[in-house]
Amino acid sequence: MPEKQHKAQVRDVARPVANLGNTCYMNAVLQALAHAPELCMAMDVEPHHSQCPIWRENSLKRRSSPSSSPEAAQAPGVRKSRRQKSPSPNDLKFCALCEVEQHLNRVHTGNRDRPVAPTSFVNGFISQVAPWFKLGQQEDSHEFLRLLIDAMQKSCSPSTEKGPSEPRSEYPFQLFRGTVESNVTCESCGHSSATLDPIEDIGLEYRADIASALQRFARPEALDSGYKCQCGKVGRATKQSRLSSIPPILTLHLKRFRYGETQPQAPQSTQRRSNRSSEVSQLLNQDLTGKSGSAKIEGHSKFSVILDLKPYLTPEMQAKHSKMLCRLFAVIVHAGKNSHS
Repeated sequence: MPEKQHKAQVRDVARPVANLGNTCYMNAVLQALAHAPELCMAMDVEPHHSQCPIWRENSLKRRSSPSSSPEAAQAPGVRKSRRQKSPSPNDLKFCALCEVEQHLNRVHTGNRDRPVAPTSFVNGFISQVAPWFKLGQQEDSHEFLRLLIDAMQKSCSPSTEKGPSEPRSEYPFQLFRGTVESNVTCESCGHSSATLDPIEDIGLEYRADIASALQRFARPEALDSGYKCQCGKVGRATKQSRLSSIPPILTLHLKRFRYGETQPQAPQSTQRRSNRSSEVSQLLNQDLTGKSGSAKIEGHSKFSVILDLKPYLTPEMQAKHSKMLCRLFAVIVHAGKNSHS
């Protein structure tokens, strides 16, 4: 029997998502993913739920529920209040990838003005993936995104033989996973050793623009003088990280929080500019310290809709590509003065 062919749908702007009690940090990420063309296409062409055993098991439980059958609804002499209800969330298993697929399908269909309430997703995610999250409590969007992608990958057919850096063909891996090459060079003998590590986002130190932050990420940095090289000497070395592969959906995480500092210090050159409206000078004039000593770096970081990542690639990748253009499709901004707000 030939395998069923799935076609990609034409999608418009997604429907709004209802806030279920300080779940805006989830909604922001879900709305961003709903507008990722590669993710929407992958879910259309190779849907996970069509072959997921958890999805089939939950579907059977829903269909076997008397209240979900027309016969039960029309059965004479059965009082409405005494009919069995649909399976409770505790009776159903949770598959993060199936839930995301169903959520994205809902926000791209139906009444455009009617919000979608992701109740089953939120309850399942908190109970099964992040039990330390509390409904009604503010959480971090970046942490949620990292946990969500990891849960989506774990939803795929488990492979105990494959290590974390080995390639996987399922789309949660193909779309979000890239690799970074780290080169460590000994200053004594000049020997360089390279390692490849999987990445699913790039954490960037705050700079006035994203290009400068990426330059900071890719520039060489000095290691401690205790580095031991294969030449046998213990001394100084430099380390440089470059992108060796870029995922179709790349997340840039701008680090806006400092911890353990009651008053973050600005560079001396910045302190001398009395009237400069920068985020660092704002920090010097405001007490933005949170309960755990976290302070937020305010201020705009310049970015463009099109970004060329070629300068941050490995030399081998740069030789293969004249440009490596990425198009911005979503921005998530934290509102608040510290990590607890």
